[in-house]
Amino acid sequence: MRSAEKLEPIPQMLGWVSPRLGITFELVASELVLYYPNGEPCLDAIASGVSPTRYCIKRAKGINPEDFDL
Repeated sequence: MRSAEKLEPIPQMLGWVSPRLGITFELVASELVLYYPNGEPCLDAIASGVSPTRYCIKRAKGINPEDFDL
């Protein structure tokens, strides 16, 4: 997580919510699952074949990831 001009480690990712994007990070059956700010899981990233993290972050920012080469 960014703090002033440096990055700080996040001590516990389970249930962590990004303060800038509102994305929640969870572990489900030993797999990282991201949830959009509205609580819906970011499952469409898996079907797209791109990095789920990058896909969900783009979507949370209002960017259609399919318009860009991720």
